[in-house]
Amino acid sequence: MRWVPLFALRAGPERSADEIALRDANHELAMGQVLDLVHGQAFFPSVQIREAQEADYADARLIVITPAKQRPGESRLALLQRNVKIIHDIIDEIVLQKSPAVVLIVSNPVDILTYVAHQRSGWPRGRVIGSGNRDLDRRALPPFVEPALRMDVHNIHATSWVNMGQ
Repeated sequence: MRWVPLFALRAGPERSADEIALRDANHELAMGQVLDLVHGQAFFPSVQIREAQEADYADARLIVITPAKQRPGESRLALLQRNVKIIHDIIDEIVLQKSPAVVLIVSNPVDILTYVAHQRSGWPRGRVIGSGNRDLDRRALPPFVEPALRMDVHNIHATSWVNMGQ
C-alpha cells in the first residue's frame, strides 16, 4: 500500500476528515486502495471513503500528491522529469477547479517538486507545502555520528535537512 492510503487511514480515526477520496492515474490501483481502506471502516465509521474525480478538488481542504516512485534502472533525473510532468498535470486540474485546498507534496526531492507545484499554481506561499523522506534521513544519520559523539545510537535523535540530487 502506498503512502496516500496510509495518510488517509490516519486522517479518519482522528476525525480530521469526514471524507477521504483517493485518485490515481491507474484507476484499478485507486479502487484497490479504496477497498483496502473500506475494509478497515469499522475503525472509523464516520469517514466516507471513495475514488475521487477531478471535480472533487473544488471543495477539498487538503490534497496530498505523491508522484511516481523510481522505476528499476531509472535515474533520479529521469524520475524528477517524470514527476514534474505529473505535478504540472495535477496542479493544472486543481487550479481549474478553483480549489481552496492546501496542497501537500510528498516525494523526493521534495524541495524541487514543491517549488514546481507552487510556481505552477500561482498561489501565495503556504498553500503548497512539502514533506519528503526526512524520517528515513533522521533514522540513517545517528549511526554515522555515533563514533564522534561516543554515545549509544539509541540515545541520538537527529534531524537531517538535505537536497538530494544528481
